Amino acid sequence: MSFLQGNPQSTLVSWINGVTCTKVCDQRELQEGDHIAVDTLIQVPGTRAWHHGIYSDGMVYHFTGGSKGNAGISKDSFMDFFSGRKVMFCLNYGNASRSHEKVVEEAERIFKTKQWPEYSLMSNNCEHFATFCKTGKKYSTQVWEAIWRVIATAATLYKAAGESSGSLGIVGCSFGCVSQTASLQQPRHSNKKN
Repeated sequence: MSFLQGNPQSTLVSWINGVTCTKVCDQRELQEGDHIAVDTLIQVPGTRAWHHGIYSDGMVYHFTGGSKGNAGISKDSFMDFFSGRKVMFCLNYGNASRSHEKVVEEAERIFKTKQWPEYSLMSNNCEHFATFCKTGKKYSTQVWEAIWRVIATAATLYKAAGESSGSLGIVGCSFGCVSQTASLQQPRHSNKKN
């Protein structure tokens, strides 16, 4: 079944070492253990948000929930996961990826045992879950993109503020908060081959 409609205006950009994103036009292109990302139904002005999961035999494991209190790992049919979406990408990790079997085993283990930390937009979201299953490391490019947008905005404000001490104090606080968050969230990469 083909589900890609039209030519999307935005693309999923990843700065993670060696990760490439391939647009998927048909479910038959997917393999066991693929990390997939679909456009969300939530509209965010100026950006596009993505929902991530792990594909396995017509099903998708993903971290979902309407709020922090009811978030959890789900295993839904591919069609339910993709329902209402228009764009899908498959993230390819090259040598940083676990085997397809291990990816699915990890997703299934977490799903069955419910051993996954509480939802946090910054440190434990659906992308963190999918990258952990795929690579053994939790990280989110969306979080990093948001942090860099804040830094770029703060830098622009800093430049525009010139020598105004009140503005510099606010911008300095912004930089301090962002750098603390960045140091807690920074992904760690391994070059060893699996």
